[in-house]
Amino acid sequence: MIIEMVERKEAAYHIDFADAELISFTMNENSNLIIYILSWDDRTITLNFNNIIYCAYNGGFQIVEFYEIRNSPFLNKVLSEKCGKISDKSIYKHFQVECLDDADDEPCIEIVAENVTVTKDNVLRERRWTPKSPLEDKQFED
Repeated sequence: MIIEMVERKEAAYHIDFADAELISFTMNENSNLIIYILSWDDRTITLNFNNIIYCAYNGGFQIVEFYEIRNSPFLNKVLSEKCGKISDKSIYKHFQVECLDDADDEPCIEIVAENVTVTKDNVLRERRWTPKSPLEDKQFED
């Protein structure tokens, strides 16, 4: 019996997801899911998933990393439920978006899709949300 270990691989190693924020996501009529993320340097990162068969948003918005999960038992479960069979030649892949606020170590977004295209534009965006300084809440006495 051969047991394959689950492997997490950075899905877009050329893009730094640390300190990024989830902006929004949308799905079109072609079963494509598009996730928009504001990067640490105020540029938009776009994750465009093709032909998704599963997506779950578990909350959170401060992105840490984006992974492809290989040898995933979760992928096998989704394929069994959605397609009725599991094939070694499956075209589907398992992806996870991890957030800083994942208190229970669950990914904030989990997706099963054929593939993903990741892009980062060169246009600066204005941040809609700015964290408050911890000092703003404190009052100092002379």
